[in-house]
Amino acid sequence: MRGKHRKTQLVIVAEAAIESRLVALARRMGAQRWTITDIRAAGLDEVREGRWEADRTIELRLIADPEVADAIAEQVLTDYAPHFGVAMHFSEVSVLRQWGEAGRPGQLAIAIFANLREASLAADRARLAARRRGY
Repeated sequence: MRGKHRKTQLVIVAEAAIESRLVALARRMGAQRWTITDIRAAGLDEVREGRWEADRTIELRLIADPEVADAIAEQVLTDYAPHFGVAMHFSEVSVLRQWGEAGRPGQLAIAIFANLREASLAADRARLAARRRGY
């Protein structure tokens, strides 16, 4: 599809104690967008319910070029995985939007979102703005 840019979504599930360090790493290494959510997590050998500060778990979803996402994941494995609970997974993501006057060549914008909810909310806002302008 023309104008589509491949990006990688890297999802890092980790202990909340390293949240600020993960964000600093993402910024430093060139991640373009990210969201952070408090979550509850479980594995075969533990359940993290987040009932007290040291038991909190976060999910960091970031969007980056594939090489950047790989480099961030490698750094997380090296610096944090040996000392903190960390799990990661990757997926390809992109959002494509086109607009313009009827009968004329349209303009193209690509917006990258960390998840479907953010993309849906942005699409709703764009639709409402277009409706207010009479489209």
